[in-house]
Amino acid sequence: MALTPTAQLTETPAPTLALSFSAVPSLPSEALLDRVAKLEKLGELGMGRMHTMAWSPDGKTVAVAGYPGVYLFTPSGTQPASFLPTTSDLLLLSFSPDGRYLAAQISNYEIEIWDLASGNSVQKFENIYCWNRGMKFSPDDEFLTADCGELIYTWRVSSGFLVKKEARDTTDGSALEKYTVRTGMKSAQLINIQSGEIVKTFEIPGMAPAWATFSPDRKTLAVWHYQYEIARTGIYIPGQEFKTILQLWNILPDQPPTLRAELSTGKWRQETFILGDYQGISFSPDSRKLATASGDGTTQIWDVLSGRLLYTLPNGNNIYFSPDSKHLASLDNNGARVWDVSSMQPEIVWEISGFNRYSFSVVFANGGSELVSATDEAFKFFSLSASTALEPSRQIVLPGVRGHNMTISPDGARLAYTTAEEILIGENNSQATNWQTLEKFAEPLSYDRDFEVTFSPDNSLLALYDQDGKIRLWNLKNSKSIELASNIFVSKFLFSPDGALLLGTDPHTSEPSIFYLWDARTGKLVRQWTSQMYQFVFHPHKPLLIGADFMTGIIRFFDLQTGNLTQEIRADEHVEAIAISPDGSLLALDYNNKFEIRAAETLSLLKEVSSQPSILSFSPDGERLIVGLSDGRIQVWGWRQGTQ
Repeated sequence: MALTPTAQLTETPAPTLALSFSAVPSLPSEALLDRVAKLEKLGELGMGRMHTMAWSPDGKTVAVAGYPGVYLFTPSGTQPASFLPTTSDLLLLSFSPDGRYLAAQISNYEIEIWDLASGNSVQKFENIYCWNRGMKFSPDDEFLTADCGELIYTWRVSSGFLVKKEARDTTDGSALEKYTVRTGMKSAQLINIQSGEIVKTFEIPGMAPAWATFSPDRKTLAVWHYQYEIARTGIYIPGQEFKTILQLWNILPDQPPTLRAELSTGKWRQETFILGDYQGISFSPDSRKLATASGDGTTQIWDVLSGRLLYTLPNGNNIYFSPDSKHLASLDNNGARVWDVSSMQPEIVWEISGFNRYSFSVVFANGGSELVSATDEAFKFFSLSASTALEPSRQIVLPGVRGHNMTISPDGARLAYTTAEEILIGENNSQATNWQTLEKFAEPLSYDRDFEVTFSPDNSLLALYDQDGKIRLWNLKNSKSIELASNIFVSKFLFSPDGALLLGTDPHTSEPSIFYLWDARTGKLVRQWTSQMYQFVFHPHKPLLIGADFMTGIIRFFDLQTGNLTQEIRADEHVEAIAISPDGSLLALDYNNKFEIRAAETLSLLKEVSSQPSILSFSPDGERLIVGLSDGRIQVWGWRQGTQ
């Protein structure tokens, strides 16, 4: 729907700018509609974000799960044998004893069961609130029990009927399970199941227990402590040194617990208060080995009887021993791997690295033949010779620290990111990235900044909002900068297609923002105005800035030469991203639950696709549309050969 443009005053003098744009003939509306109608999904890149793993009882299948579902692998194959889709984050897995079923906790409100032979979902238990400590099938596969802390749920698998929902009974235990353990904020307690008596309290001054777990033979209790501080909210958080200590206690039926070993297990890692974000601990089924994941990105394997460190493995956050105790599966944000730990020289026997928690940006490189996805830990490169790939063809992993404001030059040749201490620039070369410090901050930042670092189209300039509150434009050829402004706040930058103009603003979803337009060649501010636009893009062949209002869905067109608002057309509400095709004929709009393709001139709707997009990007030749999903996967849309 076309609207009468709302008059908006230019707050600085608005000279007519001499801008050069190359005109491209536009397709007739009928031809445009026919072309977009043939647009289809060609494939997917990456696996999304993975949270958990599980071994099948026979050790022949490894399940890797998160969002968007469960991938089932054989430990010798890099392609999944099958895939089980879900609708939300998947947190916990459990195979039935005969491997027929797989149960999964989906968020904290659902549990789903699949028949693995058919791949069909056979039951889904909804509307439960369960901080799930574990799920277990009965030996005959007839029942599934979920330990939800204070409550225990039991369902009949065949019918989905809730057989039992009961409060935990601490007096109920077998002769083998004489003790249970309870973990509090300051200590862990060993409790006699029959009498309720506190047999032993485990505590270390200045430290809090994170985990307390028995070995499978219940002869050893592992209590993992971490150094803590008390936050303003009153909750315990890791201390500045992130120190951890693991205690191994001898547990005998008729004797008090005795300390067997006290182990230094590296740094504590905790990003959030979600179970999957804690580091892992795992006993081998034969109770002879114990694996712990350190916050420094390593996994340690210990001899349980002596407390001796056997070896240290790279990577790993969540860790899982195989049923025969001979293999260890490890999982982190970047991938999963299986180690053979049956000898004193462990080796990797399987690895997959296609995890992608979230793409901060995606850029085409090497003439459009490669796609680069930036996460907070690595730049991941996907070859587009095939439209579907679980793993990137290569990666450039950041050197030992997570990055903020990860960015890639428009041609994919240069890389940049910031840390709490500096701004770094590198090259798209896996063998020699040559990271160089562009600027070292006077004082380290104590918080995360969501401010963009933006390359110019020819890679010669870098725009950013600096640590000292100044907007700088860096010349990367001589590593010198000019100050554009020091009394305004900008969190998002965008260069014009020819690199002559730099747009900066701090966009808001529900209120107007101030837009600043600089001459990138001189650093002079040439225009300033206020408008309610959350996402925006330069037209590639016309002197136009096209912006979308998040709340109303109004698309606004600004003439860059005169500064006038020339057109307003309403799309749908809550536009979260916008992209324009290289020929300027198509606009792609991203919403929370769909993306749309519209004609750029009239905004007529040409195609609508239900999805959960977060990023949209057209390839340089306009033949592909990249849709980055909120679950971390990347969809490739385009036209099959001969269909255009």
